[in-house]
Amino acid sequence: CSGLSPLLRKVAKMRVLVAACVVCVVVCVAGQEQEPTQAQQEVAVPDAIRKLRQPFTELPLTELVSNLKNPATVKFYVECVIEAGTCDNIGKALQNLMRDQQRVSQLCYGCSQCEMEKLRYALDVLKNDYKELACQVQNFVQINGLFGSTNPCA
Repeated sequence: CSGLSPLLRKVAKMRVLVAACVVCVVVCVAGQEQEPTQAQQEVAVPDAIRKLRQPFTELPLTELVSNLKNPATVKFYVECVIEAGTCDNIGKALQNLMRDQQRVSQLCYGCSQCEMEKLRYALDVLKNDYKELACQVQNFVQINGLFGSTNPCA
């Protein structure tokens, strides 16, 4: 019977160890559930707005780069955004993004990371390669910081 006592002590220690492990797992899982995921942090955008932005969202990067190398295409989209010309679906998407900028003073409100990067790239090219057109957009939107710290009209 005396040999059973060390065995019971080992079993008791194992139970304490298992209980401690269970507590650790529960605490870790509970902590992870409290951290919001990236999807939860993104702003909910109504489906109608998402559909309006879709042509810009789905625009392949190669096509965006090609469009930005063509002065006539850039002028077409700037005139659409500033409501001085006609628009296609991509132009309407850009126009919506600029209206968001006016409404909430935030670039690309509710955009995905991909949309934000595309729009930021387009604005950078506009500022660097088409300064006069960038100034027209700046004057239309009338939000400081649209083109970063540099005002294209200066």
